[in-house]
Amino acid sequence: MSISQLGYNTALDLLAAQPRAIVVPFAEGGESEQLERARCFAARGLLSALSAKGLNPKALADAVRRSLSVPRPAPSGIRTDGLAETVRIVERLATSTSVARVSHAPRAGWQNLRDEFTRLADAGRSVTFWWRDDDAIEPTPALERLLGLARRFAVPVAIAAVPTKLTRALGERLAAEPLASPLVHGLAHENHAPPDEKKSEFGPHRPVDRLVADAARALAVARASLGYEPEPVFVPPWNRLAADLVPRLGALGYKGLSTFGTMAQPKAVPGLTQINVHIDPIDWRGGRRLRCESDIIATVLKALADCGRNAMDDAQPIGLLTHHLVHNEDEWTFCERLLESLAGRPGIAMADAPKLFGSASTG
Repeated sequence: MSISQLGYNTALDLLAAQPRAIVVPFAEGGESEQLERARCFAARGLLSALSAKGLNPKALADAVRRSLSVPRPAPSGIRTDGLAETVRIVERLATSTSVARVSHAPRAGWQNLRDEFTRLADAGRSVTFWWRDDDAIEPTPALERLLGLARRFAVPVAIAAVPTKLTRALGERLAAEPLASPLVHGLAHENHAPPDEKKSEFGPHRPVDRLVADAARALAVARASLGYEPEPVFVPPWNRLAADLVPRLGALGYKGLSTFGTMAQPKAVPGLTQINVHIDPIDWRGGRRLRCESDIIATVLKALADCGRNAMDDAQPIGLLTHHLVHNEDEWTFCERLLESLAGRPGIAMADAPKLFGSASTG
Protein backbone atom coordinates (compact mmCIF):
# COMPACT_ATOMS: atom_id res chain seq x y z
CA MET A 1 0.00 0.00 0.00
CA SER A 2 1.31 3.42 -0.99
CA ILE A 3 0.10 6.57 0.80
CA SER A 4 1.40 9.86 -0.55
CA GLN A 5 0.65 13.13 -2.23
CA LEU A 6 0.79 13.09 -6.04
CA GLY A 7 3.68 15.07 -7.41
CA TYR A 8 4.93 14.25 -10.88
CA ASN A 9 7.71 11.90 -9.76
CA THR A 10 5.40 10.09 -7.36
CA ALA A 11 2.84 9.66 -10.14
CA LEU A 12 5.47 7.98 -12.34
CA ASP A 13 6.57 5.76 -9.44
CA LEU A 14 2.96 4.60 -8.98
CA LEU A 15 2.62 3.85 -12.68
CA ALA A 16 5.80 1.81 -12.62
CA ALA A 17 5.16 -0.13 -9.38
CA GLN A 18 1.36 -0.50 -9.71
CA PRO A 19 0.66 -0.73 -5.95
CA ARG A 20 -2.64 -0.16 -4.25
CA ALA A 21 -2.46 3.55 -3.61
CA ILE A 22 -4.12 6.33 -1.64
CA VAL A 23 -3.21 9.92 -2.44
CA VAL A 24 -3.96 13.21 -0.74
CA PRO A 25 -3.30 15.78 -3.48
CA PHE A 26 -1.58 19.02 -2.49
CA ALA A 27 -4.10 21.82 -3.03
CA GLU A 28 -2.98 24.75 -0.91
CA GLY A 29 -2.66 28.25 -2.31
CA GLY A 30 -4.97 27.54 -5.22
CA GLU A 31 -2.75 24.77 -6.61
CA SER A 32 -4.69 22.39 -8.86
CA GLU A 33 -2.02 20.33 -10.65
CA GLN A 34 -2.12 17.38 -8.25
CA LEU A 35 -5.91 17.50 -8.03
CA GLU A 36 -6.21 17.21 -11.81
CA ARG A 37 -3.68 14.40 -11.90
CA ALA A 38 -5.46 12.53 -9.09
CA ARG A 39 -8.80 12.89 -10.87
CA CYS A 40 -7.35 11.36 -14.05
CA PHE A 41 -5.68 8.49 -12.18
CA ALA A 42 -8.77 7.76 -10.09
CA ALA A 43 -10.93 7.66 -13.23
CA ARG A 44 -8.68 4.87 -14.54
CA GLY A 45 -8.94 2.91 -11.28
CA LEU A 46 -5.26 3.44 -10.43
CA LEU A 47 -5.73 4.93 -6.97
CA SER A 48 -8.09 6.35 -4.37
CA ALA A 49 -7.97 10.08 -3.71
CA LEU A 50 -8.76 11.78 -0.40
CA SER A 51 -9.16 15.49 0.23
CA ALA A 52 -6.83 17.09 2.75
CA LYS A 53 -9.81 18.95 4.16
CA GLY A 54 -11.27 17.02 7.05
CA LEU A 55 -8.68 14.24 6.78
CA ASN A 56 -8.32 12.31 10.04
CA PRO A 57 -6.87 8.95 11.16
CA LYS A 58 -10.20 7.12 10.92
CA ALA A 59 -10.89 8.35 7.37
CA LEU A 60 -7.41 7.31 6.29
CA ALA A 61 -7.69 3.91 7.97
CA ASP A 62 -11.06 3.29 6.32
CA ALA A 63 -9.57 4.17 2.95
CA VAL A 64 -6.68 1.78 3.56
CA ARG A 65 -9.09 -1.06 4.39
CA ARG A 66 -11.11 -0.40 1.25
CA SER A 67 -8.02 -0.34 -0.94
CA LEU A 68 -6.65 -3.53 0.57
CA SER A 69 -9.94 -5.31 -0.11
CA VAL A 70 -9.63 -4.96 -3.90
CA PRO A 71 -7.02 -6.30 -6.33
CA ARG A 72 -4.00 -4.25 -7.27
CA PRO A 73 -4.63 -2.01 -10.29
CA ALA A 74 -4.10 -3.46 -13.73
CA PRO A 75 -1.46 -1.93 -16.03
CA SER A 76 -2.64 1.55 -16.92
CA GLY A 77 -1.49 1.73 -20.51
CA ILE A 78 -0.19 5.24 -19.78
CA ARG A 79 3.07 5.78 -21.59
CA THR A 80 6.07 6.99 -19.60
CA ASP A 81 8.52 7.50 -22.47
CA GLY A 82 7.82 11.22 -22.63
CA LEU A 83 11.40 12.30 -23.32
CA ALA A 84 11.85 9.94 -26.26
CA GLU A 85 8.38 10.75 -27.60
CA THR A 86 9.07 14.49 -27.41
CA VAL A 87 12.20 13.98 -29.51
CA ARG A 88 10.21 11.95 -32.05
CA ILE A 89 7.51 14.63 -32.28
CA VAL A 90 10.02 17.44 -32.78
CA GLU A 91 11.87 15.45 -35.43
CA ARG A 92 8.62 14.66 -37.23
CA LEU A 93 7.44 18.27 -37.13
CA ALA A 94 10.79 19.50 -38.37
CA THR A 95 10.27 17.60 -41.61
CA SER A 96 6.49 17.94 -41.83
CA THR A 97 4.81 20.04 -44.49
CA SER A 98 2.19 20.89 -41.89
CA VAL A 99 4.77 23.01 -40.03
CA ALA A 100 5.07 25.27 -43.03
CA ARG A 101 1.30 25.43 -43.29
CA VAL A 102 0.88 26.53 -39.67
CA SER A 103 3.99 28.68 -39.29
CA HIS A 104 3.34 30.58 -42.49
CA ALA A 105 -0.41 30.86 -42.13
CA PRO A 106 -1.34 34.29 -43.49
CA ARG A 107 -1.64 36.79 -40.71
CA ALA A 108 -4.06 38.74 -42.88
CA GLY A 109 -6.66 35.99 -42.45
CA TRP A 110 -6.71 36.30 -38.67
CA GLN A 111 -6.62 40.09 -38.94
CA ASN A 112 -9.59 40.00 -41.33
CA LEU A 113 -11.47 37.93 -38.78
CA ARG A 114 -10.67 40.34 -35.96
CA ASP A 115 -11.67 43.27 -38.17
CA GLU A 116 -15.01 41.63 -38.93
CA PHE A 117 -15.66 41.06 -35.23
CA THR A 118 -14.89 44.73 -34.58
CA ARG A 119 -17.16 45.84 -37.42
CA LEU A 120 -20.07 43.82 -36.04
CA ALA A 121 -19.54 45.19 -32.54
CA ASP A 122 -19.33 48.78 -33.83
CA ALA A 123 -22.60 48.23 -35.69
CA GLY A 124 -24.26 47.07 -32.48
CA ARG A 125 -24.74 43.54 -33.81
CA SER A 126 -24.02 40.31 -31.97
CA VAL A 127 -23.27 36.80 -33.14
CA THR A 128 -23.60 33.57 -31.19
CA PHE A 129 -21.08 30.76 -31.43
CA TRP A 130 -21.22 27.32 -29.89
CA TRP A 131 -18.77 24.42 -29.62
CA ARG A 132 -19.47 20.69 -30.14
CA ASP A 133 -16.90 17.92 -29.76
CA ASP A 134 -17.68 14.40 -31.03
CA ASP A 135 -16.83 10.75 -30.26
CA ALA A 136 -16.16 10.91 -26.50
CA ILE A 137 -15.95 7.53 -24.77
CA GLU A 138 -13.79 7.84 -21.65
CA PRO A 139 -11.47 10.27 -19.86
CA THR A 140 -8.25 10.62 -21.82
CA PRO A 141 -5.37 13.11 -21.92
CA ALA A 142 -6.92 14.52 -25.10
CA LEU A 143 -10.23 15.08 -23.30
CA GLU A 144 -8.39 16.80 -20.46
CA ARG A 145 -6.71 19.08 -22.98
CA LEU A 146 -10.10 19.89 -24.50
CA LEU A 147 -11.66 20.65 -21.11
CA GLY A 148 -8.60 22.69 -20.21
CA LEU A 149 -9.21 24.93 -23.23
CA ALA A 150 -12.85 25.32 -22.22
CA ARG A 151 -11.83 26.42 -18.73
CA ARG A 152 -9.03 28.67 -19.96
CA PHE A 153 -11.30 30.69 -22.24
CA ALA A 154 -14.53 30.17 -20.23
CA VAL A 155 -16.21 28.66 -23.29
CA PRO A 156 -18.95 26.00 -22.92
CA VAL A 157 -18.41 22.76 -24.83
CA ALA A 158 -21.01 20.14 -25.76
CA ILE A 159 -19.53 16.64 -25.64
CA ALA A 160 -21.20 14.18 -28.02
CA ALA A 161 -20.63 10.81 -26.32
CA VAL A 162 -21.26 7.34 -27.82
CA PRO A 163 -23.87 5.71 -25.51
CA THR A 164 -22.88 2.02 -25.74
CA LYS A 165 -19.17 2.77 -25.48
CA LEU A 166 -18.95 5.58 -22.93
CA THR A 167 -17.77 4.75 -19.42
CA ARG A 168 -19.18 5.82 -16.08
CA ALA A 169 -15.82 7.52 -15.53
CA LEU A 170 -16.61 9.83 -18.44
CA GLY A 171 -19.95 10.69 -16.87
CA GLU A 172 -18.27 11.52 -13.57
CA ARG A 173 -15.60 13.58 -15.30
CA LEU A 174 -18.10 15.65 -17.29
CA ALA A 175 -20.34 16.10 -14.25
CA ALA A 176 -17.39 17.79 -12.54
CA GLU A 177 -17.03 20.32 -15.37
CA PRO A 178 -19.69 23.08 -15.28
CA LEU A 179 -18.80 24.10 -18.86
CA ALA A 180 -19.28 20.59 -20.33
CA SER A 181 -22.64 19.15 -21.44
CA PRO A 182 -22.95 15.56 -22.71
CA LEU A 183 -25.02 14.95 -25.85
CA VAL A 184 -26.20 11.63 -27.37
CA HIS A 185 -23.89 10.61 -30.24
CA GLY A 186 -25.82 7.90 -32.05
CA LEU A 187 -26.02 4.49 -30.39
CA ALA A 188 -22.78 2.59 -31.04
CA HIS A 189 -21.14 4.68 -33.80
CA GLU A 190 -21.41 1.70 -36.17
CA ASN A 191 -21.67 2.03 -39.93
CA HIS A 192 -24.77 0.48 -41.55
CA ALA A 193 -24.29 1.95 -45.03
CA PRO A 194 -23.26 -0.21 -48.01
CA PRO A 195 -19.53 -0.21 -48.88
CA ASP A 196 -20.08 2.08 -51.89
CA GLU A 197 -21.87 4.79 -49.87
CA LYS A 198 -20.76 7.27 -47.22
CA LYS A 199 -20.70 5.96 -43.68
CA SER A 200 -23.87 6.33 -41.64
CA GLU A 201 -25.37 4.75 -38.54
CA PHE A 202 -28.82 6.33 -38.84
CA GLY A 203 -29.03 6.72 -42.62
CA PRO A 204 -31.83 5.53 -44.93
CA HIS A 205 -30.32 2.04 -45.25
CA ARG A 206 -32.49 0.42 -42.59
CA PRO A 207 -36.24 0.52 -41.86
CA VAL A 208 -37.26 3.70 -40.09
CA ASP A 209 -38.83 1.71 -37.23
CA ARG A 210 -35.42 0.17 -36.56
CA LEU A 211 -33.85 3.63 -36.54
CA VAL A 212 -36.51 4.84 -34.11
CA ALA A 213 -35.87 1.88 -31.80
CA ASP A 214 -32.11 2.48 -31.85
CA ALA A 215 -32.53 6.22 -31.21
CA ALA A 216 -34.80 5.47 -28.24
CA ARG A 217 -32.30 2.96 -26.91
CA ALA A 218 -29.47 5.47 -27.36
CA LEU A 219 -31.09 7.95 -24.98
CA ALA A 220 -31.83 5.26 -22.39
CA VAL A 221 -28.31 3.79 -22.57
CA ALA A 222 -26.75 7.26 -22.32
CA ARG A 223 -28.70 7.90 -19.11
CA ALA A 224 -27.61 4.58 -17.63
CA SER A 225 -23.98 4.89 -18.72
CA LEU A 226 -23.52 8.48 -17.55
CA GLY A 227 -25.41 7.96 -14.33
CA TYR A 228 -27.51 11.07 -14.92
CA GLU A 229 -29.59 12.79 -17.59
CA PRO A 230 -27.65 13.90 -20.70
CA GLU A 231 -28.76 16.84 -22.76
CA PRO A 232 -31.52 15.23 -24.89
CA VAL A 233 -29.84 16.27 -28.13
CA PHE A 234 -29.29 13.68 -30.86
CA VAL A 235 -26.01 13.91 -32.80
CA PRO A 236 -25.91 11.27 -35.57
CA PRO A 237 -22.47 9.77 -36.23
CA TRP A 238 -20.89 11.07 -39.42
CA ASN A 239 -23.57 13.82 -39.27
CA ARG A 240 -25.93 11.84 -41.47
CA LEU A 241 -29.44 10.58 -40.75
CA ALA A 242 -32.59 9.56 -42.57
CA ALA A 243 -35.08 12.38 -43.10
CA ASP A 244 -37.95 10.13 -41.95
CA LEU A 245 -36.36 9.80 -38.50
CA VAL A 246 -36.24 13.53 -37.74
CA PRO A 247 -39.96 14.16 -37.04
CA ARG A 248 -40.05 11.14 -34.71
CA LEU A 249 -37.21 12.16 -32.42
CA GLY A 250 -39.35 14.44 -30.26
CA ALA A 251 -41.67 11.60 -29.24
CA LEU A 252 -38.61 9.65 -28.05
CA GLY A 253 -37.67 12.36 -25.56
CA TYR A 254 -35.21 14.36 -27.62
CA LYS A 255 -35.42 18.13 -27.57
CA GLY A 256 -32.66 18.81 -30.05
CA LEU A 257 -30.85 17.60 -33.16
CA SER A 258 -27.41 18.63 -34.36
CA THR A 259 -25.58 17.67 -37.55
CA PHE A 260 -23.10 19.46 -39.82
CA GLY A 261 -24.56 21.88 -42.34
CA THR A 262 -24.94 25.32 -43.79
CA MET A 263 -26.08 28.44 -41.98
CA ALA A 264 -29.56 28.10 -43.49
CA GLN A 265 -32.27 27.35 -40.95
CA PRO A 266 -33.30 23.67 -41.06
CA LYS A 267 -36.91 22.82 -41.79
CA ALA A 268 -38.91 23.37 -38.62
CA VAL A 269 -40.03 20.26 -36.73
CA PRO A 270 -42.46 20.80 -33.84
CA GLY A 271 -40.86 20.16 -30.48
CA LEU A 272 -37.35 19.75 -31.90
CA THR A 273 -34.67 22.44 -31.99
CA GLN A 274 -32.18 21.88 -34.80
CA ILE A 275 -28.82 23.62 -34.48
CA ASN A 276 -25.88 22.50 -36.57
CA VAL A 277 -22.14 22.99 -36.54
CA HIS A 278 -20.43 24.61 -39.51
CA ILE A 279 -16.67 24.84 -38.94
CA ASP A 280 -14.56 21.66 -38.97
CA PRO A 281 -10.78 22.27 -38.90
CA ILE A 282 -9.92 18.69 -39.96
CA ASP A 283 -9.27 17.67 -43.56
CA TRP A 284 -10.77 14.19 -43.31
CA ARG A 285 -9.92 13.21 -46.88
CA GLY A 286 -6.43 14.65 -46.75
CA GLY A 287 -4.95 12.48 -44.02
CA ARG A 288 -6.96 13.86 -41.09
CA ARG A 289 -4.70 16.89 -40.92
CA LEU A 290 -5.51 20.53 -40.35
CA ARG A 291 -7.19 22.16 -43.32
CA CYS A 292 -5.54 25.24 -44.77
CA GLU A 293 -6.02 27.96 -42.14
CA SER A 294 -7.03 30.48 -44.80
CA ASP A 295 -9.84 28.18 -45.90
CA ILE A 296 -11.09 27.67 -42.35
CA ILE A 297 -11.06 31.39 -41.62
CA ALA A 298 -12.88 31.99 -44.91
CA THR A 299 -15.55 29.56 -43.68
CA VAL A 300 -15.92 31.56 -40.46
CA LEU A 301 -16.14 34.83 -42.39
CA LYS A 302 -18.78 33.37 -44.71
CA ALA A 303 -20.81 32.21 -41.70
CA LEU A 304 -20.57 35.71 -40.23
CA ALA A 305 -21.71 37.16 -43.56
CA ASP A 306 -24.65 34.73 -43.67
CA CYS A 307 -25.63 35.87 -40.19
CA GLY A 308 -25.46 39.47 -41.32
CA ARG A 309 -27.80 38.82 -44.26
CA ASN A 310 -30.46 37.42 -41.94
CA ALA A 311 -32.35 39.06 -39.17
CA MET A 312 -30.20 38.31 -36.15
CA ASP A 313 -33.11 36.66 -34.35
CA ASP A 314 -33.41 34.17 -37.23
CA ALA A 315 -29.71 33.44 -37.63
CA GLN A 316 -28.35 30.09 -36.54
CA PRO A 317 -25.53 30.11 -34.00
CA ILE A 318 -22.21 29.42 -35.69
CA GLY A 319 -20.96 26.01 -34.59
CA LEU A 320 -17.37 24.83 -34.16
CA LEU A 321 -16.88 21.05 -34.50
CA THR A 322 -13.87 19.28 -32.99
CA HIS A 323 -12.79 15.66 -32.51
CA HIS A 324 -10.40 15.61 -29.55
CA LEU A 325 -9.38 11.97 -30.01
CA VAL A 326 -7.78 12.56 -33.43
CA HIS A 327 -6.36 16.07 -33.06
CA ASN A 328 -2.70 16.62 -33.77
CA GLU A 329 -0.73 19.63 -32.56
CA ASP A 330 -1.67 21.73 -35.59
CA GLU A 331 -5.37 21.26 -34.91
CA TRP A 332 -5.00 21.95 -31.18
CA THR A 333 -3.07 25.13 -31.98
CA PHE A 334 -5.71 26.33 -34.43
CA CYS A 335 -8.59 25.66 -32.01
CA GLU A 336 -6.75 27.46 -29.23
CA ARG A 337 -6.19 30.48 -31.47
CA LEU A 338 -9.80 30.55 -32.64
CA LEU A 339 -11.18 30.28 -29.10
CA GLU A 340 -8.81 33.02 -28.00
CA SER A 341 -10.15 35.21 -30.82
CA LEU A 342 -13.76 34.59 -29.75
CA ALA A 343 -13.61 34.58 -25.97
CA GLY A 344 -14.60 37.80 -24.24
CA ARG A 345 -14.92 39.76 -27.47
CA PRO A 346 -17.71 42.38 -27.61
CA GLY A 347 -20.58 41.24 -29.79
CA ILE A 348 -19.62 37.56 -29.56
CA ALA A 349 -21.69 35.28 -27.33
CA MET A 350 -20.59 31.72 -26.54
CA ALA A 351 -23.71 29.65 -25.85
CA ASP A 352 -24.02 26.34 -24.05
CA ALA A 353 -26.14 23.40 -25.18
CA PRO A 354 -28.83 23.63 -22.46
CA LYS A 355 -29.55 27.22 -23.42
CA LEU A 356 -29.47 26.59 -27.17
CA PHE A 357 -31.70 23.54 -27.12
CA GLY A 358 -33.97 24.65 -24.27
CA SER A 359 -33.07 21.67 -22.10
CA ALA A 360 -31.74 21.31 -18.57
CA SER A 361 -29.48 18.50 -17.47
CA THR A 362 -30.00 17.02 -14.07
CA GLY A 363 -26.36 15.93 -13.78
